[in-house]
Amino acid sequence: MDKLKWAYQTEWSITSSPAIGSDGTIYVGDWDRYLYAINPDGTLKWKYETEDRIHSSPAIGQDGTIYVGSEDGNLYAINPDGTLKWKYKTENEIHSSPAIGPDGTIYVGSNDHNLYAINPDGTLKWKYETEDHINSSPAIGSDETIYVGSWDNYLYAINPDGTLKWKYKTGDFINSSPTLGNKTVYVGSDDGYLYAINSTSYGLAKSVWPKFRCNYQNTGYLAQIVDIILPTVSITYPTDGATLTGTITIEATATDNLHVSRVEFYIDDELKYIDNLPPYAYTWNTNLCSNGEHTLMVKAYDEAENKRKHKHTCKR
Repeated sequence: MDKLKWAYQTEWSITSSPAIGSDGTIYVGDWDRYLYAINPDGTLKWKYETEDRIHSSPAIGQDGTIYVGSEDGNLYAINPDGTLKWKYKTENEIHSSPAIGPDGTIYVGSNDHNLYAINPDGTLKWKYETEDHINSSPAIGSDETIYVGSWDNYLYAINPDGTLKWKYKTGDFINSSPTLGNKTVYVGSDDGYLYAINSTSYGLAKSVWPKFRCNYQNTGYLAQIVDIILPTVSITYPTDGATLTGTITIEATATDNLHVSRVEFYIDDELKYIDNLPPYAYTWNTNLCSNGEHTLMVKAYDEAENKRKHKHTCKR
């Protein structure tokens, strides 16, 4: 069986990673200066010429606008029909790939040392200067903190208003693009280490393109899916009616037809903990609670904010 479906030949090397629009169009940059839009059958839909090579990988907005950086220093916003919406000029090459915040702000790094926040209309919202090139692609947390690495060896956490939240120094350049877990940011460094750093973000922001390659699955796919299917969730420990003492771990399982975004743990209707990644669990010190019956509840949410809950009653 022939495994190749099709191949589309450009004029030079492709180091940009493809992004897929909701209609199946594939967008990718090339060293020949063009952003290509390829139909699902492998034919050319259109191509847009920038002024230099494209290493950056495209991001796609909710309205279908394609955002990509070029070595000419510009961040381009291209309409779905291949026409220019706007471009914003930085002071050096852009290798970083854009991320999009919940309010539509576009974040991208430049080799001029700055992380840029660009409004959806192409105007500058703010920029934050590091001490060296930014090839790393930003990731946006659930609290809208922006995380990005720099060649100055630091991972930066930037507040939504452009001020520094904190920075963490590694042993060498950071080219790696961060990703986010449950109050943890993960990033690699040229020093050979993968770092797990405490953060305030419970996973990724609820935006259309919060990180390089779009989502946790790195699909690069802007899905326009009306999801009406509720997730499933159940408490697996402790059992309903159990008598508890000391410190115990409440364990839950959750599934969804697409993706479970978070599981919330409640004690007597009070939110205690949010877990973004399996295995879903919360450590509870029952000694801090009064004697008698207590209600344990978990709620599972998917990306469309569909939710389902499950309760147990336990005694102490």
